[in-house]
Amino acid sequence: MSEIVFPTEPIVGRAAYIALLAVTLFIFIRRVYFVYSIVRIGKGRFSDRFDRPLERIKVFLHHVLLQSRHIREPVGGIAHVLIFWGFIFYLLSYLNDPFLRGIFPEYSIPIIDSPYYLFILDLAGIVVLIGVILALYRRVVIRPPSLENRWDAWLTLALIVTVVSLNYVFNAAKIALSPIYPTPLVSGAIANLIPISIAELVYHVAWWIHTVSLFCFMIFIVYSKHLHMLLSPFSVLFTELRGNGYLERVELGEEEESYGAEKLNEFRWRDIFNAFVCAFCGRCDRACPAFNSYSVLSPRELIFKQFRKYAFTEGREYLSGNKDIKSVFEYVPSENLWDCYLCLACTIRCPVYIEHYNLIIQMRRKLLEVGEIDPGIQEALTNFYRYGNSFGRPPRERPFWSKKLDFKIKDARREKVEYLWYVGDYASYHPALQDITRTTARVFKVLGLDFGILYEAEQNAGNDVRRIGEEGLFEMLVEKNKSTLARAKFSKIITTDPHTYNALKNDYPSYGASYPVYHYVEILNKLIDPSKIVKKLNYKVTYHDPCYLGRYNGQYDAPRELLRKLGVEVLEMKRNRELSFCCGAGGGMIWKMEERKGKRPAVIRVEEAYDTGAELLVVACPKDYVMFVDAVKGAGLEGKLRVVDMAELVAEALGIIHQ
Repeated sequence: MSEIVFPTEPIVGRAAYIALLAVTLFIFIRRVYFVYSIVRIGKGRFSDRFDRPLERIKVFLHHVLLQSRHIREPVGGIAHVLIFWGFIFYLLSYLNDPFLRGIFPEYSIPIIDSPYYLFILDLAGIVVLIGVILALYRRVVIRPPSLENRWDAWLTLALIVTVVSLNYVFNAAKIALSPIYPTPLVSGAIANLIPISIAELVYHVAWWIHTVSLFCFMIFIVYSKHLHMLLSPFSVLFTELRGNGYLERVELGEEEESYGAEKLNEFRWRDIFNAFVCAFCGRCDRACPAFNSYSVLSPRELIFKQFRKYAFTEGREYLSGNKDIKSVFEYVPSENLWDCYLCLACTIRCPVYIEHYNLIIQMRRKLLEVGEIDPGIQEALTNFYRYGNSFGRPPRERPFWSKKLDFKIKDARREKVEYLWYVGDYASYHPALQDITRTTARVFKVLGLDFGILYEAEQNAGNDVRRIGEEGLFEMLVEKNKSTLARAKFSKIITTDPHTYNALKNDYPSYGASYPVYHYVEILNKLIDPSKIVKKLNYKVTYHDPCYLGRYNGQYDAPRELLRKLGVEVLEMKRNRELSFCCGAGGGMIWKMEERKGKRPAVIRVEEAYDTGAELLVVACPKDYVMFVDAVKGAGLEGKLRVVDMAELVAEALGIIHQ
């Protein structure tokens, strides 16, 4: 047994190590500070994301330590989890060796320097290498759509294998020089292959190559897409906790001259931070209905290649003293922004919690100022200004659908009701939906719901107006609706429209209008019991989760519970609940005139529904109904798949005649 001489114990070795460490830390910290300085160009304070600490810690534990969003893609997710957790133990060991002992060879952290931790490191190395094998299998064999085999991804895997392998070698040499028990499996086996005469040389050479590789890895991380390894834990910790898709109220004044953002210093700090957090993994693209249909939009390209390049390039100019920086639209094509449905699929799937929607909406607001907008969307906005609805119809026609009912719906402006039914534009004006709206009214009446409507005083709640980027028009609609609601006599709001539901529930409180708001499936699910069901339904159905009911507001269970109460067999589509595939109507895109070649999202979705073997596609959103009825025709599925609203099934189960 030989006495081990630590690689930096000779004064020359220690000086070389300190110089190498100093250079590495200088480059590392300089780059990190540069990124931090660019992020600080953005508006807002970091402290704005320090609220609700316990909830933030819970999110951190769930999505950083447990990696819950990664494992939604099993092979890639498991590979990431194995590498992540393996390196957690390696990072702890690096605190001891090389960082502490490299400068002070005589000191060490007892627990980490113990034979037992060496055994743990041996297991951690096996775990990491299994993760690398899975990652290679995914990149070479599976090749998920939009997964790019970039050179930096291959270099990262090579550096991981190098660091782990060299760690085994110098630990093996250490064991050969001074046997440590319990002998680790891999290091122990390698130790048996190292002659004692060269063990110290192997130990020193492996230690130095390992250390240099580790320092190169540190520099590589901050100069590549793998910067996310450093920043993503903070991205998760400082995520938006006020709800999926939450938008802050923008008040114009001295600090806010415009609703939108075009120059780097006009964006929020969080938007700029997102660009550096992006891992370019492609999960957003694989979830995006626009990317998977006929669109030119790629959320990954938008964040990583376009906005990230803008932040780096113009951020450097801004920090050098040149405040006259370029517009973001010289880097981000405007057509990409107008292809987004604001469905949150990218945000929900993103493992590093990038907030795509806020960035897109801010740029849309600026495009609206210069009139760069699809003519169909412009026409809808004009109709909102003039008539308070997207159809351009007189307000007095809004309640015309109710004239064919055999009973009078209460006027909530004059009579006290428990529930104010906020009907919405599509359910009120669209010819294909008025029968369903009347059926819904009959269902409410049969179930004993005390409800009323606002008749011609109702105006669009403004959900899609805001997400188009017309913040000023949205505020106008809010003020008008606030005034109407203040005069009405009700306790709660019910709506059949998830878009209206989202605006009233999540947007209006910031403007001083806070009410209990319910989607009709929530209320119907509470009111329906077996004693009220006249006819058990024997259909095979599949249910589409609306974006603004599901991803925005987490309502997944109530509609499914209601369907089962009605007796139907629910067959889930491959993409369901928070992974549901958008119909293509959100974010105001239902009014867009410009079309491109390829399948529309709604067509893709009805094909998914048909593939389940269901005879009915059940919806709980007026826009979904319109989109899917048209898509069934476009997909050639007429007579094979029928689109029905949830209220129609409830009416049939209650024995209500549909007229």
